[in-house]
Amino acid sequence: MADISKEINDFRSARYGRQVRGSMISLAEKLNREIENDVANAADAVAAAERSATAASSAATNAAASAAAALESQQAAADSEGNAADSAADAEAWAHGREDHPQNATDNSKYWSGRSETAATDAKNQADRAMAYADYVTPDFLMDNNRVYVNEKATVTFGIFDNKMYFKLPA
Repeated sequence: MADISKEINDFRSARYGRQVRGSMISLAEKLNREIENDVANAADAVAAAERSATAASSAATNAAASAAAALESQQAAADSEGNAADSAADAEAWAHGREDHPQNATDNSKYWSGRSETAATDAKNQADRAMAYADYVTPDFLMDNNRVYVNEKATVTFGIFDNKMYFKLPA
């Protein structure tokens, strides 16, 4: 706000037309400058308000897009949670069987554990059998075209009984 107290005092104390006119001109010029400054400030304020309105509109648009993206992310997370639960149930069904998975009712862990135990027992029996035969040596004879050929250092004893040939290895 313009300080026009000097111009008002000059106007009050003016005695001649020139003094009155001078104080009126000074007052009018001061008021005109103040009004022009106020108009410019008002225009700047309008421009700033328009910029603020544009920024607010843009922020509102961005907020709405962010809210939509958050909602999509929330839905995707819920879907992932459901998929993870289904996968966990399937994994448990494959490992131990589940009542709600009739196609996987067998406890696979127990089944394959039993199979492994059976295979280990069979392997041990085969190893024991191989160990039992490891002490045997090949005989010192050869059979070819219904003939028996005996190594001269052989310790095998042959015998024929009831048209059957038997052999005996030394103990």
